[in-house]
Amino acid sequence: MLHTETLFCKAILKFLAGGKFVGFLLFRECWKNYKKFEEKLNDKNYYDLDTVCRIKFGLGLFNIIFASFPKALSALIRIIGFQPGNKEKGLEYLESCINSAAKSRSALAAIVLCLYHIDLNPNLEKVCEILKKYMRLYPKNALFQWIASNVSWKYSQLDDAVFFIKNSLKSCPESF
Repeated sequence: MLHTETLFCKAILKFLAGGKFVGFLLFRECWKNYKKFEEKLNDKNYYDLDTVCRIKFGLGLFNIIFASFPKALSALIRIIGFQPGNKEKGLEYLESCINSAAKSRSALAAIVLCLYHIDLNPNLEKVCEILKKYMRLYPKNALFQWIASNVSWKYSQLDDAVFFIKNSLKSCPESF
């Protein structure tokens, strides 16, 4: 599992550094690993709760990303070695991850779900529900503060939006 998560980070870095082909190959290898993990996901005795949460986060993220691609790219996605994403399955995996007793990837899943429900499928009530829970758990998290600022801005609560963005900036290191 750790190897797969490391591949995912490496793929992002390669992709951002201009090595798009190598990045895609690493993403493909990462996706294949997650699909192998998914095969044994229903076996309750095979993985511990933390590993299940990590697998569901990765599968949920990949499914949401692939489901966001235009339908015209689905043939190309299959040729490259990926399967077209299933948005409902991705959301289900991420929801399961944030509701799990294991907390290793739940905050990341919450951030992805919040961003999804802000931009791709607007549902601000769902975002507020997730934010209430996670801002109590991580009150100084800059990303949750930033998301809260966006939600406040969308509700035209400009004073709250400014408050949250200032808190978000305070959470960041000075040298950054």
